[in-house]
Amino acid sequence: MSKNRKFIFELTAAILAITPAVSIAAVNATSVAAKAVNNGQGKLRLIHNAYLYNKKGQRLWSYQGQKAFFRKNTAPIKFADKAKPITDPTNYKYSFHDDKWNWFYLPWKTIEGKKYYSVGHGAYIKVANVDGINGQQTLYKNSGSATAIGKAPITNQYLQLTGKYLKKGQKIILDRETSDEDLIETITSGGNSATTFYRIKGTNNFVADGWFKLKFGQALLPYSNYPQININVNSDLYDINGNKIPGEYQFIGKDHENHVDELIYIWVPSEHRAELFYRTKLTDPAPQGFFKASGTSYMYGIKLQPVNTAEEAQADIRTATAADKEELTKALNKYSLFKDTPVYIKGDIYAKQQYDNAVSEATTALNSNTVSVAAVKQATWSLEKAVQRLNELANRLTEK
Repeated sequence: MSKNRKFIFELTAAILAITPAVSIAAVNATSVAAKAVNNGQGKLRLIHNAYLYNKKGQRLWSYQGQKAFFRKNTAPIKFADKAKPITDPTNYKYSFHDDKWNWFYLPWKTIEGKKYYSVGHGAYIKVANVDGINGQQTLYKNSGSATAIGKAPITNQYLQLTGKYLKKGQKIILDRETSDEDLIETITSGGNSATTFYRIKGTNNFVADGWFKLKFGQALLPYSNYPQININVNSDLYDINGNKIPGEYQFIGKDHENHVDELIYIWVPSEHRAELFYRTKLTDPAPQGFFKASGTSYMYGIKLQPVNTAEEAQADIRTATAADKEELTKALNKYSLFKDTPVYIKGDIYAKQQYDNAVSEATTALNSNTVSVAAVKQATWSLEKAVQRLNELANRLTEK
């Protein structure tokens, strides 16, 4: 999602060059999942002007002494049924989530093939006219139809051009909404917004926004190739040894949404126990470190599994021996000339920075007589991850 970063991949720029400029749009966590407001609880937000209907689908002319018609800019409309919790929004035509990304659906009634929400007193409103639940919570669809307005280039899930195109006038079903940042972790340039992409249902193929006439008003369910985490509380950043990183800005604020790339148990000396932490995404220019998983909610994207156990975290607080450093030594020797390869030279600026930092971290660990086993293992993981990242980006830019 858009974070106003300062770099964009050449491949994304190439795709945008053949995308109609008037319809480049941002997909970000704010527009896709706006936060609830207290005065909107129990109400619907309209995307279109809407009439009310009875249980037979017949239009009503009056409702509670007033005209049975609502304009989209009027106050939210109360709904009658109770929202129900669900585990997988993919299985529901319409759904929404709360601030902690717990998913719900509001029961609807199908009349003559159309879906309606009850607003009480025997009156119903078409779901197609609603784009928000509880005031500001976005209402999602699990799929929607669209018509191509031109010869639209199709990419895979890593934004590689497939060589295939949609024909003008071709009708398709879309089921996910995403952005270049969630597909290949681009860093947008000059404060520009991320570019919206839609997934073609039943495939791993995507098409940029602007090539469709969408036949739905709600947002589609979000998609990412990477774990997306919501920070529920102000969270301090820790180092691999379980100590808070000093500094005025070494924390992540409440309601911040983060890409992460590792889930790990770390022994926290001040608490005399191991806790589960997420590592901030290494390619992110924001402060680096680990934050407690207990203060977060999973949003979407792949789900990480811990790379170790709580018992291993406790055992790894001891000082590393020469034997403990052997794997890191091998990794550093293996990649000693990596910086001279085309993969590095032509690589993404932040991925190269990630590699440089990993080499520095590894060198410091090997030269230290007091480094912990946990820090040595993390330095090895960071170096391998940095090389993997550069190789992945090189492959995505050159292969189909």
